[in-house]
Amino acid sequence: MANGNGIDKGTKISLALVVMVVGGLFSLWAYLDQRFDGIEAKIAEFEHRTEDRWRGTDMRVWALELERLNREIDLHVPDPYSVTED
Repeated sequence: MANGNGIDKGTKISLALVVMVVGGLFSLWAYLDQRFDGIEAKIAEFEHRTEDRWRGTDMRVWALELERLNREIDLHVPDPYSVTED
């Protein structure tokens, strides 16, 4: 159709190009979203392990300091690393 109101060969190429670009961008977005979800999960796991380790370290320091400052009292302060939570 050469009257300017229809779809000709040039329009089909333009539409195909738009569809390919949009499809490529969507695929890239899906790929990056998946990668970032994996990275976020690893960061969350690392933060959780680090937080627990520092809490455990702080608790051990506190327990040893309590025992050291109260030598006249027969205190048995358990090692925080040997105590398990139920």
